[in-house]
Amino acid sequence: MKSTKTTNKTSKKSLKEKVELMRLMEWKVWKNDPTAFIDDCCFTVNEAKNGAVEHFPKLDYLARVDKIIHGEQVAAFPKSRRMMMTWRCLANLLHYAMFGKNLSIFVQSKKYDDSAYLLGDSRFMFLYEHLPESHEWPVVERKTRSKMGYDYIKFSNGVELRAVAEGADQLRQYTASVVYCTEMAFWDFAQATWNSLRPTIEGGGRIFIDSSANPGFFCQLVTGQLNEDEPEEEQEPHDVIEGVHEYRRNGVYIARIHYTADPSKRSEEWKTNEKKGTTTEGWEREYEINWTVSAEPKYYPEFDYNRHVALEELHPIEGRPLLLSFDYGLTPATIIAQTTAKGQLLILSELQSWDCGMLAHGRAVQAELQTFYNGYDYTAVGDPAGNQRAQSDEKTANEILRDRYGIIVEPGELTQTGRSEAVRYYLTTLTPDGKPLLQLDPRCQMLIEAFTGGYHRKVVAGRTLDEPEKNEYSHLMDCLAYLCAKLYRDNTSMADKWKQMTRGKMHRAGYM
Repeated sequence: MKSTKTTNKTSKKSLKEKVELMRLMEWKVWKNDPTAFIDDCCFTVNEAKNGAVEHFPKLDYLARVDKIIHGEQVAAFPKSRRMMMTWRCLANLLHYAMFGKNLSIFVQSKKYDDSAYLLGDSRFMFLYEHLPESHEWPVVERKTRSKMGYDYIKFSNGVELRAVAEGADQLRQYTASVVYCTEMAFWDFAQATWNSLRPTIEGGGRIFIDSSANPGFFCQLVTGQLNEDEPEEEQEPHDVIEGVHEYRRNGVYIARIHYTADPSKRSEEWKTNEKKGTTTEGWEREYEINWTVSAEPKYYPEFDYNRHVALEELHPIEGRPLLLSFDYGLTPATIIAQTTAKGQLLILSELQSWDCGMLAHGRAVQAELQTFYNGYDYTAVGDPAGNQRAQSDEKTANEILRDRYGIIVEPGELTQTGRSEAVRYYLTTLTPDGKPLLQLDPRCQMLIEAFTGGYHRKVVAGRTLDEPEKNEYSHLMDCLAYLCAKLYRDNTSMADKWKQMTRGKMHRAGYM
């Protein structure tokens, strides 16, 4: 009898050791393999099935996202809608939180409340609360509740998570281990936030971003050049999985997640059903990741891509002077244009500088003129503030352009109404031979993106205002507005003078 009890105790001890060993092995696997951790331990809410709590689906593109998040220091995921990307990114944050030590993790959205919601009981904390009870996870030592969720969470392993809004100063005082930025394409201050974000991870931290398409800085980050030293083309482009296009650009590893990455969304039947009740613009932006379609009301809805963008590159007309237009500040911009004999305004080039003064920007303008427009005369118009002296310099922007580069700038139209009406005139008027009065060179990508939605009306508390939102497109659009206003004013003035000069003569001639 005694021998039987001893055997039972040994058997129980052996079973307990096996279970403990199994847990340790699972822990080791999960720590080294984020995808295994998410597949085995994480549950999500399926809104399409009345809120059913389910494991993440085992899809190749989701596993690829995990690998990129943990393998690249800076990653961006332009995405179609309904690809579970927000849930997946939060699950990866949970992996960092459970298996890391003393990490400082940030969730950054357009608004603070949106970030707090993502850390709340419906998202991040939902994932944490549904982890398997068979394992001992780091416990929450402190969490600070906000109106929409939690703005601060601290675990027993020293990992801290904070919810923050966009903005250049939000992370300036921190050294971040991981920063997750969501829907950056819709941020108002994306460029300023990005410029201040990079230094926070100098110690080896990571940044990953997911966003639907919308014209703006995020579009430039993943499809264009942030500066002239960056290559124009995608670097190392490749498609590992159908529907996932990967490449490097601007120091960022980019994976474009199209809906066809999900095998269940590749059929024409699915596409037809999904498109029902959706506008063409909405489908292009939300599903096809079309960067030229904006979610905000366009400031110039009169713009028509097919009419106002030239079919081929424009070239200056010999013998006709150029028109330059300037905007100032630390993001100076210039447009180079020309008018035809019939009054058509041709926008030949756009130059946009970032984080520099007029001295450096003037060199870029001078180089552009000498390289592509050598021998052409020109006149210039610009921001009326160009005659104001900066606190850091005794010279005004106009004086710098005049003294250093020989460019004399005429002050432009002061009022927003006067400028916008002039642009609308050029968008809605035809030349005598029936051509649009405004034509853009197809290489003027920022102006085209601005017209197609990047430059949009300001929305405050759900109200759409008449004034435009100040963003990265404002500088070039202001240049165009100064130019249109000058030409409109000059043409109107000449027409009025002609009427005054001829009215009496024509009247007398009528009675002869």
